[in-house]
Amino acid sequence: MPGDVDAAQSSAALRVYRHAGTNSEYTLSLTLPGTSGALTYRYVGAGFWQRVDFATDGSGAFRFDAFTYGVRTPDAAVPRTGNGHYAVDLIGALGFGVLESLVGSGSLQVDFATGKLVTSGTVQQVASDTGNVVTSSAFIGQAQLNSATNGFTGSFAFSGGDLAGALQGGFYGPAAEEVGAAWTASNADGRAASGILIGRQSGSQLGNTTLDNLAASQIFGSETATLRVDYTEAGGAAATLSSTAQALVVSYDAASGNYTVIAGPRSALFSTGGTSGAADLLTLDALGALRYVRAGRWATTTSTNGITSRTIDAFTFGLKTADGALPRTGSASYALTLAGVLVDASQAGPLALSGSGTLSANFATGTIAAGGTATASFTDAANATTSTNGSFTGSATLASAANAFGGSLTLDLLGSYTGALTGHFYGPAAEEVGASAALTDAAGEGAAVSLVGGRTASASAAGRTPVTPDIAAVVGGYALTGLPGLAETSLLLTAADREAITSAAGFDVYRRTLAAGTVEARIYDAAAGPLALSYASFAELGMLAANAGTADAQRWYLPFGQRTTADQMPRTGTASYAGLVFGSGSVAGAGYALSGSSSFAVDFARSNATGTLAITGSGAAGARDFGSFGFQSSALSSGGFTGALTASGGSGSLTGWFFGPQAQEIGATFDAVRTLANGDRATLSGATLAKKTP
Repeated sequence: MPGDVDAAQSSAALRVYRHAGTNSEYTLSLTLPGTSGALTYRYVGAGFWQRVDFATDGSGAFRFDAFTYGVRTPDAAVPRTGNGHYAVDLIGALGFGVLESLVGSGSLQVDFATGKLVTSGTVQQVASDTGNVVTSSAFIGQAQLNSATNGFTGSFAFSGGDLAGALQGGFYGPAAEEVGAAWTASNADGRAASGILIGRQSGSQLGNTTLDNLAASQIFGSETATLRVDYTEAGGAAATLSSTAQALVVSYDAASGNYTVIAGPRSALFSTGGTSGAADLLTLDALGALRYVRAGRWATTTSTNGITSRTIDAFTFGLKTADGALPRTGSASYALTLAGVLVDASQAGPLALSGSGTLSANFATGTIAAGGTATASFTDAANATTSTNGSFTGSATLASAANAFGGSLTLDLLGSYTGALTGHFYGPAAEEVGASAALTDAAGEGAAVSLVGGRTASASAAGRTPVTPDIAAVVGGYALTGLPGLAETSLLLTAADREAITSAAGFDVYRRTLAAGTVEARIYDAAAGPLALSYASFAELGMLAANAGTADAQRWYLPFGQRTTADQMPRTGTASYAGLVFGSGSVAGAGYALSGSSSFAVDFARSNATGTLAITGSGAAGARDFGSFGFQSSALSSGGFTGALTASGGSGSLTGWFFGPQAQEIGATFDAVRTLANGDRATLSGATLAKKTP
């Protein structure tokens, strides 16, 4: 009633009603409307209902209820795309013998497309008798927005996770301009708290276009590999260990620069310094040339009763390619960076993992292969570091209708660690890739690994277009499709474009100058070349954009010809193939024309292929032997195969197809890197043609 207003307790932001009975006292506090300032909102309000029942001995029993109310956004008007960022206020009460106030502020982010919601900030416990701050801690909540109605539910925690409970709320205003939620939290020793979060839109609601300039708050959903291990402080031995994969949420708050990271039941709020108290440390790897995906590790360390417990997450996050924008034709190769941690009985603590390699993706067949080199390093108490080298290989399958892939990864390093590999493509057109893997070995030791990478220049136009151009022999010449920057959907090279002066035995050279740039195709003559073939050929295709200046031409190696159809593929037996290597390479700025030999062994019954590339090069700097790369495919699919290339100090990928009505020939393209004996790094790309041996 109006007569119950307590003017002494009321303020410009809060109206307090008080009613006293014989043995009870009731208090209702309501926030007041407004368009700016703390607690004063246009569409959402908060209320607090408090009741105290007094016993004959003078003691009191407290009841405190917190709620939000107002003009809720209609279900149909709740956004289902884009992002939302809200600056929020927190008010609540904590009961444990006496009732003390909780006040705080923070932010709330929501990804309306996925329904993920994260809120975080700082809450202070204020003593009821003195008004002094007793403690200050981070609060973190996560929830899921209902797909059809205006409501979200989830979890809420503060005081380092000691007080935890539920979060429930919704959006307010005609177009979700404001938000309101009620929360509860309790712990095992009997403390209990409840309160509200209310807030309004703040800052950019549009999200970010790249990670290298985060201007807006945003939620990033992904997966993480979580490694948990206990070490005995006396001997340093690993007592218990587990390595698991689970969902991960990273939420960025542009106003503060803070990151909130949530993995399973764990959560932490990290300032720009990367720490959340003494127990947690967040490491985000430098982006380097990447723009859309980033790798990170979150480590939590605690010690009790002579046991040091460590939980380490290795994860990736970023701006995922939309499902509808993911290529479903062509292929691409990505230069990978590996990072993570490994537990091995040889050391009294986790070893840091690093490495590099290549991931190849055949978007048409959905096959993915990865491989490369890895190093495990351990730094002891005397700051001395020991390192061990090894390799990794993996394969996966791309989902048919979503931007996600799953498969397996093997790390051969101080043992053989294997486990599930999960990942996604990132950027507007799958320019980058990110994945994680939780691994274990036969001895029960484990590793947590992240992989990130950007497309290699040889696989796409300036590393930005994932669909490789295509070439086909047609009546009157060769038809090119998919060239970047051309208004023409198809370009026909005819006899008029052939350059007799640059053509030689085994290769015909075609050149066409267009407004967008110059196209050159060096096409293998399957009849007159060094390896006589009936069904397969390849083109070394180059394009120099008109505005490229002195930049190198974009280059692709494209096998083509009479491909073996699915119904023509053998289902039983084995076959061996021998062939030649063609391509280009570079070392320390010096260019090389590649040559060499290839061999493949195909088991059609078991649907796999293995092989070897022996690569040499010649150029102005002289001849060079780049050594041999071994090849192991994933399953044969759609008349072809994809797999990883491995070598000492080297890695790469190879994608091939069968040609001829009985898979008589093979045409494949490859990308590889290798660190040479003198420390120079060789970059190699090209094609190989091979045919069945008797």
